[in-house]
Amino acid sequence: MQKLINYGVKRAVIGNIDAPLARSRALRDLVRETNRGDAFWFVADFDALAQRLCARGRIARARRVDIR
Repeated sequence: MQKLINYGVKRAVIGNIDAPLARSRALRDLVRETNRGDAFWFVADFDALAQRLCARGRIARARRVDIR
């Protein structure tokens, strides 16, 4: 993740991670810290991503990737 940030690559992890967050304090800390910045976000769904992008005044090209 740090290399992506160093190279200016912006990414978002999209999906519900409530169960892993409940089990891991380290993951909660990671999510909280990364969501404070603007290079890497954890969001629940595409609507949440769109809200974050709009709040930052960005024009986004959203690309859905099916990982099933």
